[in-house]
Amino acid sequence: MWTYTYNLDGPYPDGKWMQCGYGEHDEMTLSKRIADHISVCVITYGKATKTSQQQIQINCR
Repeated sequence: MWTYTYNLDGPYPDGKWMQCGYGEHDEMTLSKRIADHISVCVITYGKATKTSQQQIQINCR
């Protein structure tokens, strides 16, 4: 498992966004705007039970 913490303090004139890429070369991406009051996002991921999948947990506060 790996954990990354992203601090989101400071100005974001275009809003705050989360983007996830899927596929071996990120052939597909999904983006979502997150609330302006969010100041930190912690992303934890690692191998799932199937070898080609990953388990991802995102906690923003």
